[in-house]
Amino acid sequence: MTDEPIDSTQLCPADQAALDALVDAGFDADAVPEAHRARARRIAADLSQLAAEARCVCPGAESRCLAAIRLARAAGEVCELVPADEDALELLVQHRFDPRRVPSGVRQRAAHQAEVLGLLGSASEELAAAEASGRESLIARTLSRVQTEADAQAESMRFSSRPGPAARRWRVPDLVSVAAMLLIGVSILWPVMSASRERSRLALNEANLRNIGLGMGLYSGSNDGALPMATASLAGTPWWFVGNAEQSNSANLYTLVRDGYACRTNFAAPGNRASVECTLDPARADWGCIEEVPYSYQNQFARKRPVWRQAGEQIVLADRSPVILRAVRGLWVDPLENSPNASGKGQHALRLDGAVVWLTSPVLASGDNIWLPRSIEDVLRRAANARRAEPLRGVEQPECETDVFLVP
Repeated sequence: MTDEPIDSTQLCPADQAALDALVDAGFDADAVPEAHRARARRIAADLSQLAAEARCVCPGAESRCLAAIRLARAAGEVCELVPADEDALELLVQHRFDPRRVPSGVRQRAAHQAEVLGLLGSASEELAAAEASGRESLIARTLSRVQTEADAQAESMRFSSRPGPAARRWRVPDLVSVAAMLLIGVSILWPVMSASRERSRLALNEANLRNIGLGMGLYSGSNDGALPMATASLAGTPWWFVGNAEQSNSANLYTLVRDGYACRTNFAAPGNRASVECTLDPARADWGCIEEVPYSYQNQFARKRPVWRQAGEQIVLADRSPVILRAVRGLWVDPLENSPNASGKGQHALRLDGAVVWLTSPVLASGDNIWLPRSIEDVLRRAANARRAEPLRGVEQPECETDVFLVP
């Protein structure tokens, strides 16, 4: 055995199979199949010694890597920067990563972000110092021991596809450095990319509503100012049986598709996958099910209905109502919940004058809740818990033409 670095590392097929089984078992040697368990335990013991030496070589690297891994895993769900951190990061980039030049309002946040970015360089400096300290020889001896046991087996397998002394040798400090840089980079860039995608979805959704508003304007111009209507829509008749044109308020909105007043792509809400995947056929009279309906439309099953541009600031269309989605399943509803189209952050709404606005709450400045008729709103104002209400029955109607009540 020699203390010189090993240029090529070989494992026999049996050891290679044991190492693969150990990786598949999450480095738990007891979970490895019986056929490879003994070899896997020896390999796990050697790797444990390597990990102990790596902690001595680069103190603190393990905790930083674990923290970065948690951030990367969290990014797989809902991971994004809060507005203040997003602004601080943009200002830090503009000022060449010098937090002292960032405005005082976000300077502290920018300083914290600069410290996180500084870990990319500090990890490499720590590893370089560790190599100079002579601990690399300990790692080389451990690898040599693994090589000696591998040579005692039958056939061997070469890790490197480029044989010879000039082949590049990967050391544990190299792997730790690369992993740290990748994980920290992902933890910083992923929230920024997620926020960018969310802004794109919101912009597309706003454009859809704006184009639908143009279609409503064309329809009203051909129908004496009336809003899209498919059937008589008698008051007191159930209005949430999507697919049945005589008992579905969404069939009224589908009139724009059937009569060609709006493009079918405008009804693919980015926040509703079912509406994006469904195919709209002009020969049909309605969507196939309530999950495919992209937006909630003013309830036309009423005695009095609004007229296009009659009251310019009145809401006539918005992202899907979460109240109706829960009520059709017989569940209690939260009248203050925002639309699932925008992940509960708010909803885009189309007014009778054709303008599109962003609402952070379903309750308008006038006190009108766009998810409920006025009669139920009055009851909730007197209730002890305004965030919990019994489900609707599907026959409620607006009190008057100015009462906003959006349903499928």
